[in-house]
Amino acid sequence: MNTSLSADPRPPLSVAIRADYFGPKSFGTITGISSMTVMMGMMSGPIFCRILVDLFGNYEIAFSAIAFTALIGSLCFWVATPPNLTSIPALSLSLTLSDPEGGRTAPNHEVA
Repeated sequence: MNTSLSADPRPPLSVAIRADYFGPKSFGTITGISSMTVMMGMMSGPIFCRILVDLFGNYEIAFSAIAFTALIGSLCFWVATPPNLTSIPALSLSLTLSDPEGGRTAPNHEVA
């Protein structure tokens, strides 16, 4: 239980948000783009921290900077709202023709 309380909830939450907000047709593209930005952060984070340690002589500022960026990311997830996909003319037309719900259909729990 201690591990589950300390685990980062953003990875599964981000996958669920992408699926709910954009539907299955755009899921792969959006996941690929967001994974690329995550990898850039994973590559630049250690370099940035090493520079801060060299400048200030301790890890406290570097860890605080990482914690601050994680806080900003968490706040962005918290205030995220579903996009208005109908405001893009070409996308709204294709969603209307192919799937009137835009990939956002409720699960069917009816028993036949």
